[in-house]
Amino acid sequence: MRTTITSRYTPHTYVGLSVLLAAVFLTGCAPKKLPAYGAANELTIVTNLSTQDETVQLLKAAFARPLISVDEDTLYITEVLSASEFARHSGRYDASRNLVMLVDITKHDGLTKKVQGLLGTKVLKQIEEGPAEYFVHSNVWALAQTLVIIAGAGKGVLAEAIKTKGNRLYAEMDSVITERTKDALYAGESVHGGGEQASAGTGLDSKYGWSLRIPAGFKSIELDTVETGMLLRLRIDEPTRLVFVYWMPYQGGELLDPKDCLELRAKLVWVVYNQDVVDFTRTVTRDAVFEGRKAVKIEGVWQNKKYVIAGPFFTYCFLSGNRFYMIDAVICGPGTRKGALFKQLEAMMMTFKG
Repeated sequence: MRTTITSRYTPHTYVGLSVLLAAVFLTGCAPKKLPAYGAANELTIVTNLSTQDETVQLLKAAFARPLISVDEDTLYITEVLSASEFARHSGRYDASRNLVMLVDITKHDGLTKKVQGLLGTKVLKQIEEGPAEYFVHSNVWALAQTLVIIAGAGKGVLAEAIKTKGNRLYAEMDSVITERTKDALYAGESVHGGGEQASAGTGLDSKYGWSLRIPAGFKSIELDTVETGMLLRLRIDEPTRLVFVYWMPYQGGELLDPKDCLELRAKLVWVVYNQDVVDFTRTVTRDAVFEGRKAVKIEGVWQNKKYVIAGPFFTYCFLSGNRFYMIDAVICGPGTRKGALFKQLEAMMMTFKG
């Protein structure tokens, strides 16, 4: 996966990248970038359409994916700014963690000129004569930043692009945000202000044959023998987040059946989390990809009647070499929004190597 720029695979993207690189060489040493600000799940939408326009609302709806949890929640929360407001405070909003520009390029205003400076005149000319396009960039004005540009000649073509390409755009944006969240997490931007426990992470490979980058703040590592495999638990508090890696030998056969994966998780958490249960009525499974591997992803709600607590969880199951792996994350934070915590845990999971 590209870490400096990820986008639709169109010639337009590479023209835009060339423009950005040329700007750096022409101006000499680029100014040092500061870390982006904002939570991992905060999206700032900037547009030269009316902020109440139907096209803007359509884009907000495309990003408002529900987060399966005890309370009603979404993975991303959005803020919409007008182009004029963005211009008045561009020094601040340029450094937003996740910035989305929805631009009608027939309006020859400051936002259009800003996008033209990023993508180039040739690309804008192509967009003027064709359908709207989107581009996903990284670290343009700040470190660990994701920038999405959706550009088209009029709100009609912009709306059509959101309707027809919205799912693909969301998936690409979400993937890049996870990568940039990883950058921020291990640079020390966590609730504990730490960074990475490098020695603890690298020591896992020599002991267990797999590794995981462990952020600062995870204060306990416990190993259990459960079912026919081994399970390593990690924990961080305020709010409580639990991660485990479970592995067992793979000797052939179908181990990625979603039903079997869900049943296995239910057995494991009953033992290691002191009688946690899965709320099957609010839990779903789907095919997924985990770092290039075919996987099963489980998303749902856990409960513990013994302690009268509940919360969301998500799990990846996959095969690697001669092993079956399950990586699981649990959040227990009553009354708190979970989206940013989910992105941090997912970014941590994506550092797994085995």
